[in-house]
Amino acid sequence: MGCGALKALGRAAGKVKAMRAVSAARGRGVGTAVLEHLIEDARRREYRALYLETGSQDFFAPARLLYAGAGFDETSPFGSYSLDPNSVYMVLRLH
Repeated sequence: MGCGALKALGRAAGKVKAMRAVSAARGRGVGTAVLEHLIEDARRREYRALYLETGSQDFFAPARLLYAGAGFDETSPFGSYSLDPNSVYMVLRLH
């Protein structure tokens, strides 16, 4: 119904590389479950931060709400990203 992937950004941080849910699964908690699993995996890897990049367009508003609801905050571009009006960069600080 859904999938996600993490990418290491050095030893102390990671990036949500991708998250997808089939159309029939949208609005049914699949995205939340995938994101919770990725966050749990990041904690297991002892990351201090988990980053992501998503779109700034209205189409991506549900994704941004999902990430914000999980504790992600907007941040500046990270890694090899540069400022792009079509992108929103987010980070979750892990303890």
